[in-house]
Amino acid sequence: MSDNNENSQEIKIEKHNIIFVAILVIAIILCVVLKSLYEQMNMQLAMLGTIASVVGLWVAIDQIVKTKKIARQTSDTAADTLKEVKSKISQVNKAFTLSDVSFLAKLPSTINECIEREEYERAYDKMERLQEGLIELRHNPDCSQNVDNIESFVADLTIRLKSVNKSITSHNKPYKYDEIYALMNQIRIFLLSKSSKMKYDELCGG
Repeated sequence: MSDNNENSQEIKIEKHNIIFVAILVIAIILCVVLKSLYEQMNMQLAMLGTIASVVGLWVAIDQIVKTKKIARQTSDTAADTLKEVKSKISQVNKAFTLSDVSFLAKLPSTINECIEREEYERAYDKMERLQEGLIELRHNPDCSQNVDNIESFVADLTIRLKSVNKSITSHNKPYKYDEIYALMNQIRIFLLSKSSKMKYDELCGG
């Protein structure tokens, strides 16, 4: 009887041992499986992070490209606007007003008066201003039909200015101003006619 009890206890112990071992094995397997799943999940997360980084980088590059295009377009527009403004300013600077022409028209008489008073250096300065004014007047579109006259006047003035300057600086016998008198009268008549035409155009509205 006692032998049977001992065998029964031994069988129970063996069963318990087998169950324990089985549970232990299952636990180990579960650990291995969970570790494998964890590692796979980490790999997938890392891959997703890499993909996200690549996508983010692509978006950033695309945004930079768009920004550069906008900046280039803005720069081109600004350059065109600046060019247009400069063109307008140039046109305004080249355009002669009635008061400009009226001022120039007074210079020939002033020059002749300076010569009569033997104020040769002052006459020379006024002749230089008259020459500059005629050159500026040449750029006025309204004077295109008179360019030949202006060119001739400027050429004659240049010759006279060189001669007068030479006479003034060398203190030689004063330059003979008869030719300058005649030239000043021609220029004065030309400028007065131009001034009259501009007054008529203003009164008629252009």
